[in-house]
Amino acid sequence: MFLDSRLKQHIPKLRRRHKEVFLIDLSGQPGEILVPNLLIRALTRQEFLFLQQDIELGCDPTEQILQSCILWPEYDWVEIKDNLLFDLPYMCFDEIGKCIIDVSGFGSDEQIASAFNSARIAINSLDSVMLTVITRHFQSMRPDDLENMTLSELTKLFAVAETSLENPVDLRMFLDEPYAQKQMAQMEKKRRKHAARLPNGMISDLPVLPGVPDGWNSAESEE
Repeated sequence: MFLDSRLKQHIPKLRRRHKEVFLIDLSGQPGEILVPNLLIRALTRQEFLFLQQDIELGCDPTEQILQSCILWPEYDWVEIKDNLLFDLPYMCFDEIGKCIIDVSGFGSDEQIASAFNSARIAINSLDSVMLTVITRHFQSMRPDDLENMTLSELTKLFAVAETSLENPVDLRMFLDEPYAQKQMAQMEKKRRKHAARLPNGMISDLPVLPGVPDGWNSAESEE
């Protein structure tokens, strides 16, 4: 895949600004010499809901989607004649819009479930647990404050914040997979044994993952 040298310079800056970016390769498409690569972002949930409303009203939101979500190159959306995207066949223009909708994922239950499961796995990392313990203890701290700290600074805060926990975080859960699986299985059995049916029909559960603050839920382990 050919990657425009100018785009390589923009990717780090755009990734820091938008967190998650996607590359569309137009190699082999008619007009690709004019726009070989596009860098896009996903739609936000609010943008997707507005998109649905536009479609229900019979509007074609494709141009608005592209205008909002194409990060690079920067196109002129006022003077359409100067916008190189409009030199592409309309089929390509329309497919770019569909691609943005697809990577956004809101229209697919499967994609939402997959993203949620990935997030579940990610929050069980030691890094995520450490940040959670710190922010619960130092409530004036914002996520951005922590993002700008070094590992040494974070671990010192973590050591202080951990003293407020009833039990220290079991680091072996993150370093020894067989041990973690055994502990997870034992906790799951204990959870099922002690789950109590409340008057309102809800079930009170014990924490699944030992050594992690109460309320920090993990994906259930497989037996």
